[in-house]
Amino acid sequence: KIVILTGRENKYRRVTENWLKSNWIQYDSLFMRNDEHIGSTAYKKDKMKRLMIPGRKIQWWYDDNPWVQKIAEELNVPFTLIR
Repeated sequence: KIVILTGRENKYRRVTENWLKSNWIQYDSLFMRNDEHIGSTAYKKDKMKRLMIPGRKIQWWYDDNPWVQKIAEELNVPFTLIR
């Protein structure tokens, strides 16, 4: 399964879904933050921890935020920084 976890606020869901569709990016789930009071990096860390349940292996994490790389290392998830 392909999961997209973005730090964008949920109010941008339609724009994000349209962009993904117009760029032929297929995915199974799209997670967006509901609250503008939590930063995108903090949201990603919290959500990723929640996704890491027994029996589920996260194969890889791609992100354009270098701060997220440290989180991936803490969680022992392979990571590629996209530029």
